[in-house]
Amino acid sequence: MDLRQEMQEVRMVFWDRILSDDPPSSSEMNGQLLAYSRSAAIDERMAFALLRACAEIAHGGTEATKRNLRIAMLCWFSGGVSRAPQSLRHVDGIPHIYQIVGLNLTWHDAARLLKGNPDDYTARKRLLDQLKQACATEWKASFDGASGGPFEQGMPYA
Repeated sequence: MDLRQEMQEVRMVFWDRILSDDPPSSSEMNGQLLAYSRSAAIDERMAFALLRACAEIAHGGTEATKRNLRIAMLCWFSGGVSRAPQSLRHVDGIPHIYQIVGLNLTWHDAARLLKGNPDDYTARKRLLDQLKQACATEWKASFDGASGGPFEQGMPYA
């Protein structure tokens, strides 16, 4: 396994913790990912900044914001080969990332799964606006930038 794959696996563990409402601390992520991310390609640096931003929101957001973040994560990580979303109905609590890959959940599907309002698409917009700002902040802090880097142009995962 090469270093890039190893770092992707470390990020996935952290993503799973955010999804499970046990977000990693900044110091944990920095200790395992920052040195690699600083010397990596821009997509790896963006992935790190997004992870850090989501962890910060998971630590300090309201319960509604945290739920909306988990809804968005279910949508993001469920992309891939399609399977019926009904296969998650028997999972107690919030599923792990490996359980959602390939389900192609929509915001509506994920909101229903997490007992949110499936018709509140303004929550998605508010979350993406908050993430854009948080990602720009994390980019500045992590990569000693005077700007928010690629996140000033918009969310790459919107």
